Amino acid sequence: MVSKVMAKLRQVRVEYRRNKEQKLLNNFVTIHGDRINKPAYEEMKDAQKVMANYVMKNGVGVDIYDAQEAVTSGYAVKPHKDESLAGKLLVKVTNLLNGLEDEKLISADTKKIHRVEKTDYMLFDMPSEGLQYARKTKKTNEDTFLRNLYRNIQEMTEKVTK
Repeated sequence: MVSKVMAKLRQVRVEYRRNKEQKLLNNFVTIHGDRINKPAYEEMKDAQKVMANYVMKNGVGVDIYDAQEAVTSGYAVKPHKDESLAGKLLVKVTNLLNGLEDEKLISADTKKIHRVEKTDYMLFDMPSEGLQYARKTKKTNEDTFLRNLYRNIQEMTEKVTK
């Protein structure tokens, strides 16, 4: 009898901790999953803790909506065309200190590989000639759905926390 009571108390304690942690995660990364497609929702739900750790550190909050639902409900700040909203997510990042917001549309297709190209410049010193040369470099990455989501959250976070 005592062992059953102890087991029940342990179970209640574990559930309490899990619910407390989920509430904290939802304060920083909220996935509004009413109409988001199921595979994307499941991947984001599994990665919610990783995203929350990043955004907590930077003092921002993230809201993820189905793009069509967000535009029709008025959650989108920027104007978006209706035909470009099918199968996309609206990711909104808000600075919790000053209220600055940024948002992007991201594909909700979990099987698609996203190609990201970044152009940068690299400086080479030539001490023998006393000159510096600048070279244009191009970096290409292929991102999965989650990596693309992380990259976009990172870019928007940097934009709203400057």
